[in-house]
Amino acid sequence: MRKILFYLIFFIPLLGLSQIPSYYNDVNLSLSDLSLKDELAVKIIATHTNFLVYTPGVWDALKQTDLDPNDSSKVLLVYGYNDNDGEAKTDRTRGVNQNGGSVGDWNREHVYPKSLGNPNLGTSGPGSDAHHLRPCDTQFNSTRNNRKFTDGSGDASIVGAFWYPGDEWKGDVARMMMYMYLRYGSQCLPVNVGEGNSVAIDSDMIDLFLDWNAEDPVSAFEEQRNPILEGLQGNRNPFIDNPAFATQIWGGPQAEDKFGSMPTDTESPTAPSSLAVSNETSNSIGLSWAASSDNVGVVGYDVYQDGVFTGSSSNTSYTVLGLISDTTYVYTVFAKDAAGNLSLVSNTAVGTTLSSGSGGTSSELFISEYVEGSSYNKAIEIANFTGISVDLSQYDLRRNTNGGSSWDTPLVLSGSILNGDVFVISHSSAAPVVLNTADIATAASAMTFNGNDPVGLFKNGVLVDVVGVFNNGSSSFAANTTLRRKSSVSDPSAIYNVAEWDVYASDAFEDLGIHVIDGGGSGLDVTPPSTVVNVVISNETETTIDVSWDASTDNIGVVGYDVYVDDVLNSSTSNTSIQVNGLVVNATYSIRINANDAAGNVSDNSIIVNGTTIDLTAPTVPSSLVVSNETISSLDLSWIASVDNVGVIGYEVYQDGVLIGSPSSVSYTASGLLSDTSYTFTVFANDAAGNLSLVSDTAVGITLSSGSGGTSSELFISEYVEGSSYNKAIEIANFTGTSIDLSQYDLRRNTNGGSSWDTALVLSGTINNGAVFVISHSSASATVLNTADIATAANAMTFNGNDPVGLFKNGVLIDVVGVFNNGSSNFAANTTLRRKSSVSSPSVTYNVVEWDEYASDTFGDLGTHAIDGGSQGASSVILHEGYFESGLDNWTDGGGDCARYSGSRSHEGSYSIRLRDNSGTSSSMTSEDFDLTSYDSVDIEFYFYSYSMENGEDFFVKFFDGSSWLDIGNYARGTDFENNGFYTVSISVDALAFNFANNSKFRIQCDASANADQIYVDEVVITGNANGSSARYNGNSLTETIEFVSALDTGFELDQSLVVKLYPNPVSSTLTVEIDKDYQSYSIFNLLGREIAKADLGRRKLDVSALKPGVYIIKFTDGEDIISKRFIKK
Repeated sequence: MRKILFYLIFFIPLLGLSQIPSYYNDVNLSLSDLSLKDELAVKIIATHTNFLVYTPGVWDALKQTDLDPNDSSKVLLVYGYNDNDGEAKTDRTRGVNQNGGSVGDWNREHVYPKSLGNPNLGTSGPGSDAHHLRPCDTQFNSTRNNRKFTDGSGDASIVGAFWYPGDEWKGDVARMMMYMYLRYGSQCLPVNVGEGNSVAIDSDMIDLFLDWNAEDPVSAFEEQRNPILEGLQGNRNPFIDNPAFATQIWGGPQAEDKFGSMPTDTESPTAPSSLAVSNETSNSIGLSWAASSDNVGVVGYDVYQDGVFTGSSSNTSYTVLGLISDTTYVYTVFAKDAAGNLSLVSNTAVGTTLSSGSGGTSSELFISEYVEGSSYNKAIEIANFTGISVDLSQYDLRRNTNGGSSWDTPLVLSGSILNGDVFVISHSSAAPVVLNTADIATAASAMTFNGNDPVGLFKNGVLVDVVGVFNNGSSSFAANTTLRRKSSVSDPSAIYNVAEWDVYASDAFEDLGIHVIDGGGSGLDVTPPSTVVNVVISNETETTIDVSWDASTDNIGVVGYDVYVDDVLNSSTSNTSIQVNGLVVNATYSIRINANDAAGNVSDNSIIVNGTTIDLTAPTVPSSLVVSNETISSLDLSWIASVDNVGVIGYEVYQDGVLIGSPSSVSYTASGLLSDTSYTFTVFANDAAGNLSLVSDTAVGITLSSGSGGTSSELFISEYVEGSSYNKAIEIANFTGTSIDLSQYDLRRNTNGGSSWDTALVLSGTINNGAVFVISHSSASATVLNTADIATAANAMTFNGNDPVGLFKNGVLIDVVGVFNNGSSNFAANTTLRRKSSVSSPSVTYNVVEWDEYASDTFGDLGTHAIDGGSQGASSVILHEGYFESGLDNWTDGGGDCARYSGSRSHEGSYSIRLRDNSGTSSSMTSEDFDLTSYDSVDIEFYFYSYSMENGEDFFVKFFDGSSWLDIGNYARGTDFENNGFYTVSISVDALAFNFANNSKFRIQCDASANADQIYVDEVVITGNANGSSARYNGNSLTETIEFVSALDTGFELDQSLVVKLYPNPVSSTLTVEIDKDYQSYSIFNLLGREIAKADLGRRKLDVSALKPGVYIIKFTDGEDIISKRFIKK
């Protein structure tokens, strides 16, 4: 890590070479090679005596080891590089307690990815070893994913399919990977986590990490980790203490020797052998040799040409460039090590560059062949050995008819002629064998010459070359003859010299189109390069594939390569590697390579290799995970489908953190569950490439109680109240497993235990499974009436303690309290009888042992009943939670005076909804529709923050009952709240007073006077209550509370999720609390704001079994601050 913290240099004493930590007192530091590796491995394994727990152990460790030396309130983030670019992902520092799994948090980066371990590192043992765990931005951690490391430069980034950690961090990474290799051996091999070349002494170590270890020295920040982790785990990272250990073990570039323990190396490498020359061109020669060996390690080779140093190579090959053609050179090579020791000289290799005879020995173009054959077989060949391509537009041919005194009309040439090539002009009626060779075919005057007609080549109107003697009369000099310029002639001449020409018979065309001169080959290079071999595919990404191959050879020189993808030319290059771009993800391509030379000769096709782009993009997160169709042993799950760049192939469903199924659709049934038990579910999406999405939101489901799921054959009387005055009540319980229509049931009194039943009281309404139904006298006390479903003065409800009461179904007795026709003796005068929990069915014969007896006017349990294996059956379901961290969470923005807000006025997380002004519905937020028809009551709870609201300005809450909006809460500044504080509002609405429709909804609306007067709404929770309303028990059809929570502390915002945890939630009996030790007491409130329990925290395990099912608020205090959390009692 290269960022040196300068102030530390002045305050931390410099460690002298002799100040080796006592940790190494029993380590033989004089060893080298793999012996030292084994010695250090034994040490760090033996001293690793404490294994950190992943949570919270690693969190706590990193908050000590990775503190920013400049600011102890922050940690340094691995791979990060800029706090000031407005991009949180690339931050270099972050608050020490700003850890978690959300955007903007830091989490625990496994620098050696868990999935690259063999086997997987998990989250214990190597997976919780803090020597390779670092704080990292959550998004940057996801971007790195499990990519292997590769070389690069600058800041951290993806390089192809790999990851470059950044210049500042690459040394840290290297030393962590070396530690993991020594500590965990084959489970954490360097070759499995980085791209590089294996070193000679150890095929599992790669040169990449040795290079990084030397290039990026240990920083003061890195040094601070070792003693802290020694205290926490017992062991140290030896490569931080002394990076030179790596050089001492594996060789490579010399790393910093902080101990001075490296022995002086005086041993030279062995001499390179088998030095050979290959791939000669006119200006280059290739060299290769067999590798040298060394006691520490060879770091490179020096190449000498004719005794003069010409270059160095880190491998066993080298290409010498810039040579003279047709020249012999002598080469030798020396090996060297990190200590500068030089080997003896290699064997000598001699190489000769190719001749440039076809590369430039002429001063000008010249005529190289003259064909005057039978009929129209006329042709002139022009040769170019000037060393460059020549534009022919400045040249022309002319005929000197019958050797007269003038030249005929010029035939102006066109096109260009390459160096070493020839250009043929023929008569357009010549034989096909001539025409097939011609570059130009024409019947122009210049091409109608006979054997007595000299022909001249002109440049810009000036004669430069001639065949025949101008103005020499009509005598023939080449009738029916082919003249070819001798190979010794390489320049034109304006004077015809018969000695420069070889004479051939008429129609001799076999050499037309090619010409040679002394010291060179044919004027035209017709030899193709060799076939490209060893084509290798590597580094496939979603849209690119890297291709490399061995260099082709050619008689003159290869100038380039053409890369064909699916038989279509994709790109060309002069190098022996290329990246093919613009590909489609998850597709296979056939790739071949052809080499070409300057003459346009193309090699044969290479073998075809196939490359497949890989899918690196994970599916989107499954959303809106919900639980439905609860039974006593199963829960149905459903969610909104994820999307993927290629395609989602399935989902992984986790129950309480354990994988339970992998459906291909967006639903799943979790079966084989325990009754009356809470389960937590999450879902991941995956694609064919194995990419896994981030985790879905969490859904909690509770199986039905086996007691409320159907253990009774019929309804039965569960409580009989015969109290003072008119305190008369009968409670009927339903544990049949289904809702029951009461219209077929009635109650009857058997007056004074006589011989007949009195007039029937026919019941009405419905009793849900797991619920009770209470019938009371209409003049009973308020406590009884508040619980009653029916209140009446009918004959059946005027019983006394000697009057049995029977429950009838369709006129047939099914249950009874008291003995029918047993006379007027009292059996329950001034008494409450409750059916024992062991009884779950009715009986037409009264059995006193089925009942518990209580004193007169005992009503505490009226309205609820439990049976063995079950509960009273009341249930609460969270219908909606709005935290607004990712959007409006299905609330509708009313208009311009409603907006999503980010900042400190949000109670939970970073976002809330800001309402302002009094613009009607434009100043409101409206929920989605809810089907409330199956609930007895519904609760809405939310937090709000008031800013700049004037005295008397208010906001209100409305409820839509299917046809109209009704006020259910109104709150004014000065009366109900003050500015600059967080408050919580709880409202409970009862179905007895409000119509619960299948499209009910809620609205929160501001009614202030100006845009600057604002309410910030956060953490909205809407809960439906069935089988017993949370508001109903006190007789109120609408209950509302408002309570101050806390003032805004602008200096520091507490992330409550990091301070207090409650589990399980929902809870049946014991609620476990994890909270800072300073918080010593708690209070529990129902949604009406009534305090129902208060105590010291003690062991932090709270018995809540006595609470009725529903939603509760628990508040913790340390004497100054209050923290509120919500939980559900099943």
